[in-house]
Amino acid sequence: MIDWDTNYIKLIPLKSRKADNYVKAYKDGYEWFKEQGVQAKLLKLDNEISNTLIKAIQTDGLNYQLASPDDHRQLPAERAIQDVKAHFIAIRSITDTTYPKDAWDLLIQHTEDTLNMLRPPKTNPLVSAYTMLRGHFNFMKTPIAPAGCTVLVHDRPTTRGSWADRGTEGYFISQAPDHYRNFTCYMPSTNSI
Repeated sequence: MIDWDTNYIKLIPLKSRKADNYVKAYKDGYEWFKEQGVQAKLLKLDNEISNTLIKAIQTDGLNYQLASPDDHRQLPAERAIQDVKAHFIAIRSITDTTYPKDAWDLLIQHTEDTLNMLRPPKTNPLVSAYTMLRGHFNFMKTPIAPAGCTVLVHDRPTTRGSWADRGTEGYFISQAPDHYRNFTCYMPSTNSI
């Protein structure tokens, strides 16, 4: 989903192209934008939508417009999809060569955050789309590293032996915005975050 004024792109992965998954993604995105203070008035949609999705949109009291078949020029989301694909490919290409290929979905939040830090909003091109909706990003409080790079995660003394290694190898996934100077890491040894 993309908000026109702020130019913010919200990434919501779909499990499949079934109507129920589209409705869930719509509701998740719509609620997220509402929580950020953005109230939608008009949705511009691809013509490949279901009646279930139209009913969900109408239930929320929103207007919508459908694009003509195969006419992607009318949809700002189509251009946003191209930007997301290019940015995600770039992020995926700089991951460590040992980064598990099936863990691509863990890089979605990092992709969304860094992409929106690079995008200027339509209403104020002096700040980023990220800043418009989520506030100023404090790099000192929440440092960022390249997604998928190898990291050594400290093991607490209470969970390791006195002669054991002091850390376990993992991969940087994203910043941890609710913590001070911490990262979110994927740990292959436990297959967890």
